Amino acid sequence: MTVRDGAGTACDPQVDVRERRASRETAQTLLHGETFREAAPIWVAAYGVEVAGCWFVQWFADYPLHTEWILQITLAEVLGLILCYPRAVRSVPWACIYLAWEATCQNAIFYFMGDLRIALVALVYALILVVPGMRLGRVGHYLLANALVLFYSGLTFAENSGILLKHGSPKLILDPDLALKTTTIVFLCVNVAAFVISEVKRLFAMRSAELVAAKQSLETRGAELEQRVGERTAQLEASFHALQDKQDELKAFAYIVSHDLKNPVNAVLLTADLLLQREGAALSPRGRDDLESIVRLAGGTEDMIRDLLTLFKVVSARENPSWVDLDGLVATALDTLRPEIEAKGVRVETTSLPRVWGQSEKLGHVVVNLLSNAVKYVSAGCGIVQVSSAAENGQVLLSVSDNGIGIPKIYHDRVFKLFGRVPPNEQQVDGEAVVGTGVGLAIVKRIVETHGGNVSVESESGVGSRFCVRLPASASDRDDRNEG
Repeated sequence: MTVRDGAGTACDPQVDVRERRASRETAQTLLHGETFREAAPIWVAAYGVEVAGCWFVQWFADYPLHTEWILQITLAEVLGLILCYPRAVRSVPWACIYLAWEATCQNAIFYFMGDLRIALVALVYALILVVPGMRLGRVGHYLLANALVLFYSGLTFAENSGILLKHGSPKLILDPDLALKTTTIVFLCVNVAAFVISEVKRLFAMRSAELVAAKQSLETRGAELEQRVGERTAQLEASFHALQDKQDELKAFAYIVSHDLKNPVNAVLLTADLLLQREGAALSPRGRDDLESIVRLAGGTEDMIRDLLTLFKVVSARENPSWVDLDGLVATALDTLRPEIEAKGVRVETTSLPRVWGQSEKLGHVVVNLLSNAVKYVSAGCGIVQVSSAAENGQVLLSVSDNGIGIPKIYHDRVFKLFGRVPPNEQQVDGEAVVGTGVGLAIVKRIVETHGGNVSVESESGVGSRFCVRLPASASDRDDRNEG
């Protein structure tokens, strides 16, 4: 049966099982090889302990041992270990060769130990069964255990029948009947050890192989995930650059269109104005009104194009951030607006202002725009404009307040949108409608938000306005807010 995964890809369960089995087999091979390599020094150390023990018994227990033969056989064991173990962990024939060599060497050592071997034979055979890295399985362990017992039985039979010369002390030479009983005990002990050791090794090998396979699977999945993240990141970067290019093209297009529209609008305005001055007296009252309407609309269009060009210039300008002194920006703005301020008799009150991290020219445009609006919407002779600051939740709050005509609440959001403004018939100062294009506050909002801050207005009709600009106090605060 063929099933499909979540992505719709067809997959065969039997193939998946075979792949998992192959992965587990590979993991087991690596695990056994690594285990055998790590255990080899311990195995060599055990040989050394065995030789040292024989010397100790010979010297201090007055027991005759052929230690020189035992040492030579032990060296042969070590040589077999060095030559065979890299192949034995991957090949069953080589594993059998190594184990046969090990059993032969151990029985040769037992031969030169005499009946003293009774104290060691079961332990040594159990250690051979425990050889790490050998995947014998339960049947293999039983076969190895009984092969070792067969070696031992053959050695005992050869000594009792006189084929081989007996070694050791006359005080410790067993009669044939007792030798047969010891062989039976060895048989039972080694077979029990074979069962226990095979089961324990099977369980440990299975769990270890599963862990290794799981680790390999996690590493594979991690690599795949890392690759996917890299691909998605590359795609996002490409999309970002493409979007940035389109945005730059759109800005350039809008700037070119606005700039190109300015000339014909200027021509219309100048022509209409000249016609009004030259032929105004000869025109009918209706014709004169129409011509004045043309002049007024052309002038408004020219102002709108000029403000749009200013928007594109300010937003597109590249400027490195630095510490900006708000006191200096306010002083510069007041110098720029001094003719309007003196003409209307407006009183401007300022307090000491802090520094903020940002782009000086763009923030200067924000201050000029807010002060210009405040001066524009107060009455002549009694207008008051206040500039102040405060710390608020890790931000710098810059506020510009006036006692002008105010803004109805329904227009609070609208005034910050491009071309959004209060209708002229609802904005009259000293009996005259205040003209505007609805671009200035949109520029302010765009600049402040790119600095990681925000702008808002508190106002009601007839009670003045208070524009609040909140800016991060430092570069780190700005980065944190942009990331958030």
